[in-house]
Amino acid sequence: MQMVRGYAFAIGSETNKIPVRKQWIVTQDLRTVLVERVRLLDLVPLLQTLPPFSGDSASLRPAPGSPLYQVASHRLLPPRKLAKDASINNIYN
Repeated sequence: MQMVRGYAFAIGSETNKIPVRKQWIVTQDLRTVLVERVRLLDLVPLLQTLPPFSGDSASLRPAPGSPLYQVASHRLLPPRKLAKDASINNIYN
């Protein structure tokens, strides 16, 4: 499968863009996933255009009771969903 070339850019600065490399990989449990990546050296000039740290920041840490608080230790992808067995009779009835 061929994909069009992708680019990453800062919002408001669409002319200053860097290439995004795409690669299909097959995981150990035989899932095919798309991995997109950029080179850090290409990204540095865009990062340097960000405004300076103001001292205030949003909390990136979820609440202790939240499911997001727990770190996934063994399952990084959702469970695999298998297609249901359907016969041609079920389609037209």
